[in-house]
Amino acid sequence: MYCSSYMLNIADLIISVEASSGIILETGNIKKNFVTGNDHSPDINIKVFTGIPNITITTKCIFSSTDCKLSDSNLFTPYIWNIYKTDRQGIIRITKKDKSARTFAVIIFNEHYNKWKIFFPCSEQKIKPLEYPIGPLIMYYITNAGNGIMLHASAIIHKTKGLVFTGFSGAGKTTMAWLWKNFTPVINDDRIIIRWIKNKFFIYNTPLYADDLPKKAELSKIFIIRHSSENQLKRIYGTNAIARTMAFCIQHNYNNKLIERMTDVIAAIVNNVPVYELGFVSDTKIIDFILKST
Repeated sequence: MYCSSYMLNIADLIISVEASSGIILETGNIKKNFVTGNDHSPDINIKVFTGIPNITITTKCIFSSTDCKLSDSNLFTPYIWNIYKTDRQGIIRITKKDKSARTFAVIIFNEHYNKWKIFFPCSEQKIKPLEYPIGPLIMYYITNAGNGIMLHASAIIHKTKGLVFTGFSGAGKTTMAWLWKNFTPVINDDRIIIRWIKNKFFIYNTPLYADDLPKKAELSKIFIIRHSSENQLKRIYGTNAIARTMAFCIQHNYNNKLIERMTDVIAAIVNNVPVYELGFVSDTKIIDFILKST
């Protein structure tokens, strides 16, 4: 879809994306089903420009994608991004990970994470402004500001309630989604959003896959999973459950306010939603085991 502006609804956050004069925006296959009507008041405003601004950055880089392994896919991304922060705004500079080190985009955002400006090189006229890595970066901040967390997890819907399966890479998140898919809807098999809204917690998918449809369910249980020779289940509580869940959250640890907000959301989840350790055998018997044991 080509246009000069559009609105997205991702995790019940209304995002307005608007182009400056002469730019044509494309939603792309990944996000087209998240487009919503213009009758909503946006929570987030994003404006898209061409022409990389001549910004003199006087503060040091406070976070870089080269500093840590954010995910397995980060090893293979063609981009490097660095974050700079002042009292009133943040700046993200994204460059190509090749010999040219060419600037791919510059992003400027305010302290409340609800107003964003994205600048692309002048040669770009038809733009997908929220393609990787820009979309995931923006979603991280606006999810955090919207009383939410982004979690490396799969999630399914069972009788209107959502079950979340999280763990280290290789723990079985995708396997668990595959085991459930013939019995119940899968929200996502890799990355989800959980938001705290009016004393309830809701799971959402993120637009990772082409033609994916928005999905939502009230959170019922969280399972921290691992492969095992037998099915095993143990409920965990308090600080142990908070720390274990936080370990699988997408997080940028340079900002104390972001960390505090994320911790508050996780603590609220743990106080209201049961969290379990789950060792499982990779066959469909785990479904009955979970439903009968929790």
